[in-house]
Amino acid sequence: MTDGQIRRQMIADFWYHFRQNKGAVAGLFVFVLLVLCALFAPLIAPHDPAQQFRDALLAPPVWQDGGTSGFILGTDAVGRDLLSRLIYGSQYSLFIGVVVVAIALIGGIVIGMVAGFFGGAVDQVIMRVMDVILAFPSLLLALVLVAILGPGLTNAMIAIAIVYQPHFARLTRAAVMGEKNREYVTAARLAGAGNMRLMFRTILPNCLAPLIVQATLSF
Repeated sequence: MTDGQIRRQMIADFWYHFRQNKGAVAGLFVFVLLVLCALFAPLIAPHDPAQQFRDALLAPPVWQDGGTSGFILGTDAVGRDLLSRLIYGSQYSLFIGVVVVAIALIGGIVIGMVAGFFGGAVDQVIMRVMDVILAFPSLLLALVLVAILGPGLTNAMIAIAIVYQPHFARLTRAAVMGEKNREYVTAARLAGAGNMRLMFRTILPNCLAPLIVQATLSF
């Protein structure tokens, strides 16, 4: 079989087992729906999210007394449509989630791979730093980092990513320590593979399953 046929077979096998879990399929449907709402927000949203309707301040939802079909979820204190703001807000929510998890995941994998592969003093120093970060409440640490870095969406995403990074680092370290002494790693080392190749080409692919789960939960 060619590489393309092997990949198609793997995808088909994954989808076969995935669809057996009805909850997972329902979750995938909700996630896809949210992504579509974010992508097509200008077409779906009934109003501009910044437009103010001065004659409809704090309008109630349509199912309450005084509600109108023009504002299904009502309006806020300055007359902006809440449904439109939620739909447009999903763009920021998904974007922030993807960026934060990507930064935390990449950084955590690199740190965890180095700690787990080399061990010894390198492992001790890295893990103690991770323990210090984990010792602080997540929200408090994120607020302190934002105060240090300055206000702004970019700095907020960096701060949250730093808070989440130890979880990925510790998970990667544990997975690497369980894999680095296996036969396939020893065989690759005897074949002349360097440390970088052993870490990121040989060991890492076999450590991705728990990282994918953790990334999904963090997102």
